[in-house]
Amino acid sequence: MGEVIAYALLMMLVVRPWVTKWARARVRRNAGELSLNALAVLLILVFLSALATNLIGVFSIFGGFVMGAILFDEKEVGDAIRAPMSDFVTVFFLPIFFTYTGLRTDIGSMRGGTL
Repeated sequence: MGEVIAYALLMMLVVRPWVTKWARARVRRNAGELSLNALAVLLILVFLSALATNLIGVFSIFGGFVMGAILFDEKEVGDAIRAPMSDFVTVFFLPIFFTYTGLRTDIGSMRGGTL
């Protein structure tokens, strides 16, 4: 529990000021957009945050969530991240989701008109 509290304090007091300042500068420099290098750095930070929580013994998704949560009030940065990521998610993850869901579907178990 102490490690989780220390992690959260480190993210809020040390990482948040640095990342918000850095991301704001990158978005303003590129007229409201993030360069591919800046997006890559942000994704690496998300993965490192997930790795840190995994090493602490908490689910990795918590680290990704905290990284997103420290940028919650940065609307410009959020919009700049959302634009390139939405294309990637739609093209890459959406077909995987539907394929996985289709493979798990057992149509033979649906008997009767109510199902």
